[in-house]
Amino acid sequence: MIKKILFVMVVVSLFASTCFAKISASRIVLGGLAPGCSLQYAESVYGPAKKVYIKRVSKAQPEFYYVFGESFYCSPTFEEIYIDAQNGVKTADGITVGSPANNVLLTYGNPDDTIYGDNLFYDHILTYDAYENTDKPPYLALEFYIKDNVVRKVSVFRFHH
Repeated sequence: MIKKILFVMVVVSLFASTCFAKISASRIVLGGLAPGCSLQYAESVYGPAKKVYIKRVSKAQPEFYYVFGESFYCSPTFEEIYIDAQNGVKTADGITVGSPANNVLLTYGNPDDTIYGDNLFYDHILTYDAYENTDKPPYLALEFYIKDNVVRKVSVFRFHH
């Protein structure tokens, strides 16, 4: 009997460690905004956006982002939306900056990838039907930047692989 219990425990732990979470596209939102939404939609929810230039690429070529409230940034095409401060903006499942990293794992399961060590990355591959003019469909992604076991930044974005 003990051997059977141990065998079941080993099988379950192996399955749990190799099973990755593929989350639905409807869960890849931040503050109710999904990657690729329009400026008009975002402004209908949050009011007029401010344009802020961020020196992320290089000092010679700063990018602008739309900012809604405190630390709530959207790229010009809304391909990337992120927060990096506690501002009340949450994912569809209630995770925000300041949430414990364990809450991310309990909510979304094992990440599809870990990037730069502690960052947890979840994705959803869109169907080809939605993007007929491309060779490969884009990904929707949800990424949590973790430091000291606390979420420090949440990002949702769309990208082509």
